[in-house]
Amino acid sequence: VLGAGGLAQTFENATLTTPTIAATGWTNANHAHAAANSGGTAITGMAKGWCNIDATGALVAGSFNVTSVTDTGTGDRTIVWDIDFANTTYVVVGAGTSQAVATFCAYDPTTGAGSTRHTVRDSVFALADLGTMSAAFGTQ
Repeated sequence: VLGAGGLAQTFENATLTTPTIAATGWTNANHAHAAANSGGTAITGMAKGWCNIDATGALVAGSFNVTSVTDTGTGDRTIVWDIDFANTTYVVVGAGTSQAVATFCAYDPTTGAGSTRHTVRDSVFALADLGTMSAAFGTQ
């Protein structure tokens, strides 16, 4: 990829700009994007919520738009959103936090616009209490 002045962009000569996020949207040196909702914090195409859940089912500090996590059984949790989604067609993606154990995450947003059921399975596909990271995308 050629950058400014016809130079190939590499980590040595690339100029990176950090976006500024405000109530009106986000901007950086090359782009601007307006906020998508009346609250001004959710931006189209960006995660509307995320969290890190430890192996005990507890919410780790640093989440966004997550009120709580309820541990409802082995490998079974419910993530409750602070700001509800507009409907149940939002998407949640996730990954395990352990490098030693393969982790599979499944989400069911049809449980409601205000929460999602989150199941966790290990490398033999058995329900398991493992650490996970999750992010949700959709209309609020």
